[in-house]
Amino acid sequence: MNRSTKLAAAITWAAICAGMTGCTVAQTASVAVNRYCGKPEVARLAYRAAMADALAPHRLEIHCVHDQP
Repeated sequence: MNRSTKLAAAITWAAICAGMTGCTVAQTASVAVNRYCGKPEVARLAYRAAMADALAPHRLEIHCVHDQP
């Protein structure tokens, strides 16, 4: 399983966890976003491409603080 597939699986699992264990969406999203923003830019570009394919026609945007001008 490549990294982009693992990230997609982690996000999906986090969503399932939120529904089953009473986790809040904000807590679950925070874990996924922190993990994503902790990756190098090159890895995030690959994740974006994989997520765009997986979520089409929908879109998900994450803006990391350290990337802001």
